[in-house]
This record gives sequence, C-alpha cells and structure tokens, in this order.
Amino acid sequence: MVGLGDIEAFYSLKDRFNKWRNPEPVVTNTAQRFIRLFEAHGVARAQIPRFFGHNLTLHQVEDYTELLKALSTEVVDAAATLFGIRIDWLEGGSEELYELKHFYKQPKLFGDWLDAVLHAGGNKIDGWLLTTESMPDEYDALILMREQVGELGEFPIYRYHFCELWIYGYWKCRADIAACVAQAWKRNCYIAGRFVGSFCFKHLVDLNRVPNNEAERTLISNSRFHAEDLTTNPALYSQGLMDKQFGIDSALERWLEYSQQGLMDSGFGDKSELFKDFFHDKNTSKAFKYVGLFSRESSIGGLCMQLKTDETAGHVLLTVKSGNKETSYTDKVVSYKQNESSVIIYMEHHSIELNFAEWASYKELLYDANPDLPRYIN
Repeated sequence: MVGLGDIEAFYSLKDRFNKWRNPEPVVTNTAQRFIRLFEAHGVARAQIPRFFGHNLTLHQVEDYTELLKALSTEVVDAAATLFGIRIDWLEGGSEELYELKHFYKQPKLFGDWLDAVLHAGGNKIDGWLLTTESMPDEYDALILMREQVGELGEFPIYRYHFCELWIYGYWKCRADIAACVAQAWKRNCYIAGRFVGSFCFKHLVDLNRVPNNEAERTLISNSRFHAEDLTTNPALYSQGLMDKQFGIDSALERWLEYSQQGLMDSGFGDKSELFKDFFHDKNTSKAFKYVGLFSRESSIGGLCMQLKTDETAGHVLLTVKSGNKETSYTDKVVSYKQNESSVIIYMEHHSIELNFAEWASYKELLYDANPDLPRYIN
C-alpha cells in the first residue's frame, strides 16, 4: 500500500530531477564575479589584496557584502584592465569575458599589435595555435596569446588575448595563420601548436571562460605539434587544405606573397626558395602525368564544359553547352578573378561564375587539357 509519505517522496524526487534537467540560472553580483575572475586566473581569494592592491583588505575579500562596498568603478576598471577582460562582464552586462581581436586578411596588424603590447608592458608573451576536429564551414582554429602580468610565488599569472578564429583548412586562413606565427616567433613570442578536444575548443571560443583552467574545463594539455613548421616546411604547411589542388596552389602563392612583404620571417632564415621549389615540383609532376592531353571535357555546375589548348597561339578555348542545348558557344579564356565565395572566368565575349567546388573541378579539367598553364588567379 502506498502511503502519503511515499507520494511526497516521489514528488520531491521528481522536483529534484526537473531542477537537475533544467537548472535555474546562477545569479551572481559584481563581487562574486570579481572573486571568480581572480581565482580563475590563479589568484586565491586571500591573495587578492597582496597581488592586486587598491587598498582591498582580507576582511573585504572574504565577505561579499563588504567587498561590494569597496568595489568602486576605479577598482572594477583596474581589475578588467589587469586581466584584459570586458568591464561589462564584471558589471553583469555581458556573458562574454573577452573581446576577439581580428586579423583575417590583415596579418601584418598582428605584428603591429604584438609590438604595441610588448612596448606598453614589457611583459613576456607567448601563446598557442589551437586546432580541433574540423567541421565543414565552422571555425576550428584559434590563436590564443598569453601575457605574464605578475607572479605568486613560483607561479606566473597571465592575461589572455584571443586573436581571431580561423578555418584551418581554408587556404586564406592557413596563410594568415602562418604569417601570424612567423611574426610572433620573430619577436621571441613563441606560439606552440596544440590539438584540443571539441568540448574544450567550444568552451574557449564562447569567450566566457578563462583559458587553461581545469575548473573552467579549458585546460590546454592535448596533442602537440610545431606551429612554426607552417613558416618553414611547405609540405606540412599545405597539408589538409580544402579545395584540393586549388587550395594548395593558392595557399603556396599567398605564402610567397606574404614572404615578399616580410611577414614570413620566423627567425629560421629565408625559406622562400624552398616554397618556390615545392610549388614548382608539384606543377612539374602534374605536367608529366598529363603529357599529350590537349582536350578534355566534363560536366560542371550543370554545364558541359570542354577545354582545348590552341597549340599555335597558346590560348585556352572553352566550349560551354547547357543540358537543354539552348546555350552553346566557344570562346577564348582571358583571365580569372576570385571573389569571397566564387571565381569568375572571363572570356573575350562571355563570363561564367563558379562556386569553389565547381572551380576545383574546372581547375582539374584545365590542368588535364594544359598541364603547363601557370596556376594563379589574377
């Protein structure tokens, strides 16, 4: 027989289960966030007055009510500046701890930023290139820098800088990452490679947890790789790129372009000839594979495309036919232009826009028909 006590126990258990499945949001005030900020950076509660100063006492930091009275806007600003976090997080106006710095397509600014940080504080700076399991069209890499702002005993205390999110397999990102790594190493701000799990990576890129902290589930301790190899080893630099041969060729060309701008000097000497030779060797081996082939045909983007090379004039002729045969023409290819998400083929009287997947198929067709054609986009 079920008694009243059993019924009450059942509903109590059900209520606890529902709270576990749907926890209530934790409401914190500025004092609680202030303490969490220091503890997550390795400063124990009782160490805050000694490390941070600003006339805080042990009595104040041990009591939230007293600490709230002592947290003036000047103290809050100073704590946010010390750890490089958003003031509005401390004040409860944002869930994000960190601002994300942007260097995509402008890697030189990364070197300029490093110079400014080194000049302003004179602190030791190093960092990580973090990668995780790649997912289509999602960020899977992060450059995370850390700046030593003090120490407690033998333990350094760091300020963290989130320096852009990247798609590691995308050729533009790969070149920009390599340029950032090179500029850091040139300034003795060494960036190490780490492969981290997807959960740790997600916690980091949410920008609401302190990095390299076990309690925050952001500990960086997984598989290692040499990030500096991106600046010295063309085979490793071009490994795992998307868009097949187009991605590899474009990444190598971008590396050489950045090298001419002085952005690929990581302190290991000039590696431009090594990258040029690697680029040439890949093109040569491809050419030998297709010796004697001067006409190729394939279906690309719903169109039948046939490429021929004019052996006398050295021109590439493109014949395009639609499936219903309403469109059919042959025209001489003049140039190529890349946009953010496509490549345009310009001919004397026509033009065609291809997405990157279609462009990769076109490139294979192009190299089959004319293996000696230079691999670049104007």
